[in-house]
Amino acid sequence: MCAVILNPICILFLFAQSAIPPTQPVQAESVFVRGFAPQGAVLRSGRSETLVAVLKLVQATPTGVTVRLEVSPGVEILGDPEIVVTGSAPDEIVRTEWRVKADAPVRGRAKLVVRDPTGAIIDSNAIPIRFEAPIELASEEYVPVPRPVESDRIVLAHYCPLWKYGAHSMGWDTIEPWPERRPAIGFYDEGTPLVADWHIKYALEHGVDGFVFTWDKIWLDSTITNSLGDGLNNGFLQARYLDKAKFCINWADQYYASSREELLNEIFPFWLDHYFKHPSYVRIGGRPVLFITHAELVTTWLGGIEETRAVFDELRSRCRQDGLGGLIIVGCVPTAEPKRLRAIAAAGYDATSAYILWTDLWSESERDREGIPTFSHESVMKAHGDLLKQRQKLGVLPDVVTVQMGWDPRPWHGLGTTYYMAGVSVENFEHACRAAGRLVDANDRSQIDGQLVVLDNWNEFGEGHFIEPTAGFGFGFLDAVKRVFCRESAACTHIVPTDLPLARPDRVFQHCRGILHDPYRRDRDISDHLVASWRFDGADEQIASDSSAVGLHALKHHVASVPGVRGHALQPMQYGYAIVGVDRLLYPKDGLTVAFWYKTDEHQDDVFLLNTATEKNTGYGIGLRGGKLAFYLNWTQLAETQAAAPLGRWTHVAAVCDNRTMAIYVDGVEMARSPYGQSVRAPSKGVACIGAYAPGARSFSGAIDELEIHQKALTPIEIEQAATRYK
Repeated sequence: MCAVILNPICILFLFAQSAIPPTQPVQAESVFVRGFAPQGAVLRSGRSETLVAVLKLVQATPTGVTVRLEVSPGVEILGDPEIVVTGSAPDEIVRTEWRVKADAPVRGRAKLVVRDPTGAIIDSNAIPIRFEAPIELASEEYVPVPRPVESDRIVLAHYCPLWKYGAHSMGWDTIEPWPERRPAIGFYDEGTPLVADWHIKYALEHGVDGFVFTWDKIWLDSTITNSLGDGLNNGFLQARYLDKAKFCINWADQYYASSREELLNEIFPFWLDHYFKHPSYVRIGGRPVLFITHAELVTTWLGGIEETRAVFDELRSRCRQDGLGGLIIVGCVPTAEPKRLRAIAAAGYDATSAYILWTDLWSESERDREGIPTFSHESVMKAHGDLLKQRQKLGVLPDVVTVQMGWDPRPWHGLGTTYYMAGVSVENFEHACRAAGRLVDANDRSQIDGQLVVLDNWNEFGEGHFIEPTAGFGFGFLDAVKRVFCRESAACTHIVPTDLPLARPDRVFQHCRGILHDPYRRDRDISDHLVASWRFDGADEQIASDSSAVGLHALKHHVASVPGVRGHALQPMQYGYAIVGVDRLLYPKDGLTVAFWYKTDEHQDDVFLLNTATEKNTGYGIGLRGGKLAFYLNWTQLAETQAAAPLGRWTHVAAVCDNRTMAIYVDGVEMARSPYGQSVRAPSKGVACIGAYAPGARSFSGAIDELEIHQKALTPIEIEQAATRYK
C-alpha cells in the first residue's frame, strides 16, 4: 500500500569525532550488526537511556561469540558492556541492549565490536549519540500546543496509515528489529487523537502544514474500528489541534477495482461529506485537491481515457454544486516518460505528482553482505532531482514536486527485497529539498505546482521512506525541511512523550509486543500444559489478556463485553473478532485440547468460534457447520457432532486430539469421535482468530467465554470437571 526507504548506517546529528579508535574485522562474518540505535529519538542527561543493537546470524553461531559496547568519555555504561550472543540458527536475528547514562549534555559516539570465541573481530559498528539537557514539563497535561512556523508554500507529507496494532499482520512487530526506525513517540497505536496531535505538533513546528492520507475504499465506514483507516478518521479528524493543520486524501486502491458507478454513487459522496467540505481540507483556489496514486489503473477501471475525462468532469461539477469551486485531481506517476504523462493529461487530470519516484540506476548498483542490490542514496537523490526537472521541462501538466526521503523495504520483504538505497543521510535529503524548492519557485504561483510541495513519506517505515522523527535519525529530516522551506530555520526544542507525565502512545504495543509477529525467539513459560487462557473479564477495550503463564494476549476488533458463564464474555459484533499471532506454542506436538463456553440463539453454518489454520494443511479450528459443532485438524481431518448444537444457554465444548483420534465433548459428554487424528502442523505466519475464521470473515453470532488451549489431550474426567465448574 505504501512505499519505503531507509538504511541503518546513517544517524541524525553531526557530532565531534569519537575518542574510540576505528577497528576493522579480521575474518569472514558469521554474524553482523544489522541495526544499532538509541531507543529514544531524544536522550536526556541525568536519566538512564537504552542503546539497542540487532545482530543477524549468517550461519550457525559458535558458542562464545560476544558483542561489546564502547562509549565516548562522559557516557557511562550501566552494567556489563559485553554480552554473549545466544542465537544459534542461520538467519536468526538477536536483540541486545545496554543501559547508558550521562550526567551532563554530551556529544559522542557508541561502538559495537563483535568477536568470535578466539577474540578475533567479526564485525563492528559505530553511531553518534547525543545527550540533551533535561527539560521541565511536568505541568503539561497533554501534548504541548504546537507552535507553527511560517512558509511561503504549502508543504504536505504523504501519510501511510498502517500502524494500528493488529490491523494487519505486517505491523510494528515487523519494524521492531530495525531499531533505527522506532518512532520518537514509540510504536504507537494509530487512530487515536493522542497520536495525531503528536504528529501535528511535530509537523507544524517544522514547516509541514499537514498530511496527504493514503485512502482505500474499504474504509467507507466512517465509524471504523481497528482499521487501517484509523489514522485519518478516528485519529487526525478527532485531534485537539486539527484546526491548526491541513489534510487531503490520496486514493490508493490497488487491490480492489472500482467501477464508474461505484465511484460516482459510493466513493465520491463519502469523500464529499467526510473530507472535501471539512474546513481543514487542502484547497487551491477554493477547489479541494485529490491525489490518485495509481492514475493509469483508475483510467483502466473507468473504461479508458475519454470515459475517465467524463467521470472527472462529473466530479468537478458535483463539487461546484456544493459550493466548492470544483476539484483539482492530481495523478501520481513515478517516472518522466512523456507517453505516460500525456496519457494522464488526456484522461482529464489537472496536474501530475508522484507517491514514489523511479529512476534506472542498475548500472551503478552494488550488493550488500546479504546479496541484496543497493543504490547509493546520494546518487538516487540527484537522479530524482533530474527526473523532476525533466517533468517540468516537458510541461505536459503542472507537476507537484515530490521529495522522496529514501527506499528500503527489507522489513516487508527480507532477502526477497529487489533493491534499497544505502547510505541514507539527512544531508542528501536536504539537498533534494533545496532542489525541489528551486523548481517550485520557478513555477507560476497561481498554479498548484507553484504553491505546493509534497514530501514522501511521513511514516512508511516498512518500505523505508519516512521523515517522522525516529530513534536512528532523530528529528533530522524535519529539521532539514524547516531549514529549507521556513522563514524561521532555527531548530526548536524537541519534546518526546518520555519528557512528559502523559499516557504513552505505544501502550498497546508494549502490552502486546511480539504477539502478532514474534521477530525474536522468546522463551515463554508454560504451567500445567496450559498454553492460553482468555477469560474476557478485563475492562480493556483493545486487549483480551491471556491469564496463563505464556501471555498470548489477543487484540479485539469490533466486539462487545457481555455477561458470561462467569464474569464477562466476548461477543463478536458484525465482522468482529480477536486475534493473536501464530506462536509455535499454539500448535503442540503431543496432543491438544481446546475448551470453552459459548452461547447462541440461532443455528449457524460455516462460522468459526476459533481458527488457527492460517496456511494450507495446518492448524485447527472449531466451528458450526449446518448447526452442528465441527472440529477441524490440519484441514484434512474432521470430527462432527450428529446433533445440532444447543441454543439459548451456556454450553461447554472441548475439542480433543491425542494424535490418534479426535473427539468433541459437549457439557462433559463425548458427542463425536474420529479415528483420524494426527499431530498438529504449525503455519509459518498469520494470525489465529477468535470469533471468526479470519479478519473480515463472517463472525460467530453469540458469545464466547473461558477459552483455553492445552498442550495435551485432557482426560474425560478432566473435561467433565471443567464442564461442571460453573454449574
